[in-house]
Amino acid sequence: MDNAVLDLKKYWLTVNGVSEVFLSDTQKVAIFPYNRQLVIRKNRSIQFDGVVEAGLFTIYGHKFSFSYDTFKIKLQEIDSIKIAVETDKKDMYGNSIVKNVDNLIQLGNAELFIDNPDNKSGLKSLKQYPIINAVTNSYIFYDRIPGLEGIYNRKDFYFRVDPFTYENIDHYSIDEMNLSGEFIGGNILKPMRQYLTIQENNSLGFNMIIPEEGIEVYGNKGRFMII
Repeated sequence: MDNAVLDLKKYWLTVNGVSEVFLSDTQKVAIFPYNRQLVIRKNRSIQFDGVVEAGLFTIYGHKFSFSYDTFKIKLQEIDSIKIAVETDKKDMYGNSIVKNVDNLIQLGNAELFIDNPDNKSGLKSLKQYPIINAVTNSYIFYDRIPGLEGIYNRKDFYFRVDPFTYENIDHYSIDEMNLSGEFIGGNILKPMRQYLTIQENNSLGFNMIIPEEGIEVYGNKGRFMII
């Protein structure tokens, strides 16, 4: 395989054998292209399919593009986002112990602002970066819960997450995670607005307040009540 191929019409350089590219050591942002291949375009922009690691967020997908001028990554087709959070526990060096959140946030489009375009070298400490801005709805599905695989079909049972923006995602705590959206409960529950937070089992979930009269289930064929 060629190390690189130059398209003389578009002046795009397809580079092979690239395992990783660190875009910012300061903000902990790196890309890992699928098939170890990326395309370098005008003004040092990069197009690739692959994985973006940004602080405590790991983003998988296709049609990603990095703009050197704006110093951001456009995440056009996100397959999934894996999130980790800093816990209250410390390691032997006094650093917060990090744990992965069990759920994946899937689909959707987003932008990742790595740093201020005038601070590409990271000489200034701009703590709000990196910033992730999800510009469309994304989804959490429940069809792969261990022991319940395939029970909750993703077409009927899911949480639709509203567009969201989070700053400083290289230092992210449990208390900061709060995702608004709509829970679609198939034929069991009516669609309802809720807020996802990190639960004790380190998954994204919500707590429902059940009124005294209960809530209807299965198309009003029954009612769920706390006695």
